[in-house]
This record gives sequence, structure tokens and C-alpha cells, in this order.
Amino acid sequence: MCDTKSLMCDDVRSALANVFGGQSVTMKRKPIRNLIDKNRPQAEEVIHKYGYDKVVRVVMELLKAKAFPAVHGGTTGGSLEEKEAASTGDCWSIPTADQNVNRCQQCRSSSPSKGATKADLQPLDKDREQDDASSCLIKLPFQAQYELMTQLQTAMEHCCFYFSQKYLPDVLENRGWDCPAATTLDRWMEAIGSSKLFVASHKSGCQSTTAIGEILRSTAHIREVTIHRAGISTERLRKCLESAIALAEVLGQDQQSQQQPELRSLAAQVRSSIQDLEDWDLEQQLFLDVERSNIAKQRAKLDELEAAALKKANHQIEEYQYEVGARVQEAVRNFRDAFPAIPRNTGGTEDRAEKANSAERRSDNDEYLDFLLDAKSITTVAVTGG
Repeated sequence: MCDTKSLMCDDVRSALANVFGGQSVTMKRKPIRNLIDKNRPQAEEVIHKYGYDKVVRVVMELLKAKAFPAVHGGTTGGSLEEKEAASTGDCWSIPTADQNVNRCQQCRSSSPSKGATKADLQPLDKDREQDDASSCLIKLPFQAQYELMTQLQTAMEHCCFYFSQKYLPDVLENRGWDCPAATTLDRWMEAIGSSKLFVASHKSGCQSTTAIGEILRSTAHIREVTIHRAGISTERLRKCLESAIALAEVLGQDQQSQQQPELRSLAAQVRSSIQDLEDWDLEQQLFLDVERSNIAKQRAKLDELEAAALKKANHQIEEYQYEVGARVQEAVRNFRDAFPAIPRNTGGTEDRAEKANSAERRSDNDEYLDFLLDAKSITTVAVTGG
């Protein structure tokens, strides 16, 4: 079960809450893919981050865990699969004989059947884009994929040959094709797909040209992948299997041929193996999310310890700086005190100048006193008259 606290599950739930809120907890893979495709802008970010396959599987797990809003205890009015089947029909479902008759009558009354165009025989660009971007998706080992695609291509060639033997013998005769290996799969599909009998065959009834065109394009994609030996995701591989089975049913294999049941058996085994691989991958991704979460917590704790250690180290360095500074100052004082005080020089130039100035001042004072004494004597004589 999906860990609802994991980063991947949280991202998917947040991005697609409005898309899958209230959907059935038993919703199957194909309706989930259809709903994701219809709401691609909302899912684009998580698809780019985790891959299309993983998003689909996480949605399935979240639905089972009732992790989307409005799922708990609410009625959904039927699963999306049932709603789509009622409204548009399953493009891969093969109608019964009664349905074929009804559909044929409706088709004859509305519009004539048309054969497939050349565009229908070309793989879709989105298929190539999925293959180009599949490096981040789940894949089988290439040898296993190559052997599977080669056998699918061979089986499709046999289907085309048996159908042509029964309904298009003139095509075989005119082109000289006397066995399934007489030509390539794309030429088989071109010859059969352009025939109205392919559309109006008793097995396919009057299915829409769009559905048949999708089968033809997917079948052409099988050949392209096989010829160019391109690695594809398990999601794309599953679609190739669906296309091969659908084509076999549309071409209406006789009961004499064992291709159809063998093909179904092969597809069932491959689907089961792919599902095991995808489940294991999802389990490992969830485990990785938990481990990353734990590592993130440990990293945060280590960051705190580092910050505390750095703060303590800076404090210790600062204290030691003051201690060393005090020791340096003490050494400087000791160095200064080691020199004796310089005595005052009494015989210097400044002392001699000071003595000269002092003597000069004393001389001036003596002269002034002599002047005063002389003035006093003169005054006394004048007063006494003699």
C-alpha cells in the first residue's frame, strides 16, 4: 500500500486531488490513464518528475487507501470505467454478434464505412515522444522486449495473411503473397487497412474509424519499435499488447488457427510479469522516499550539530585570542621595563641658557636698586638744604 506520507504520494495527491476526488476505490488502470490524459495539464508536473507509469500506479494505491478527498464514505455514482463504457464505449472491446448487427444497421443508415487512410498506418507522434522520454520510465531488459516485439510482429503478419486468405484472396494473388512472411507488417496493414472489408468485417462490426485507426497506428508502432530496436516503457509495451489482441479479434481468426488463444495467453503472462515489475518498482520508490525523508531529517540534525560546533569553536577561538593578546601585552611591558630611565643632563645647553638668563635678570635688578638709592639721596639733600 502507498505510504501516504511519502513525498511522491503527496505530490501526486496534491496535483490530482481535483481529478480523482470522489472516484471509486476499485478504479482500474485504463480509466485512470484516460482520466490523467484528459487532465494532462494538472498531471504534467508529476509525470515529468516521476514518470507516467509511476503516477498511474500511485493513483491506484491512493484510491485503494482512500487518500483522495471526498472518497470516504461517499457515493461516486458508479466507477469511471462504468461511466465511460456507458458514454463512449471501450475502444478495445469486441462487440458480440447481436451488437455487430445493430451497429451495422446503424452505420448503413448514417454513413458508409471507410477504409483506413495512410495517416492511420503511421505511429502517432505522441508514441515516439513517449519512447524518447521513456528513459525515466520502467523498462524490460531490451533482449526480452525485442523477442516479445518480434513475436508480436510475426503473429500480426499471420493474422493479416489468414484474414486476406478468407476475405481478400485477390490481394494475395495480385501481389504474389503466398505466406505470412511474404511481405512486411506495414505492407500487410496497408493492404488490409485500405479495404472496406476490414472495417465491416463480421468480427469488428461497424466500429468507428477512429478506433480502427488507433489499432492500425499502434500496430505500425510495433513494427517501428522492432525495426529500429528502440527501448520502450512497460506502459507502451502494454498498449502494444492490447493493439495486437484487438487486431487479432478484428481480423477474426478462424477456430482452426491457434494464434488468437496463444496470443491471449502470451499477453496475460507478459501483463502479469510487467505488473510484478511495476509493483516492485513502486515498492522500491516508496522505500526510497522513506529513506530520503529519514536522511533529510538526519541531515537537518547534522546541520544543527555543525552550527552548534561552529559557534562553540568561534567562542573558544575568541577567548583564546584575548588570552594571547594579554600575554603579548605583558611581554611588551616587560620589554619596556628592562630599559633604565635616562638621567637629566644638568650641563646641557638648556641649563646654560637658563643660568645666563638668571644672571642677566639679577644684574638688571641690581642696577634698578642702585638707581633708586641714588634718587633717594638726591631728594634728601634737597629737602635739608644742604
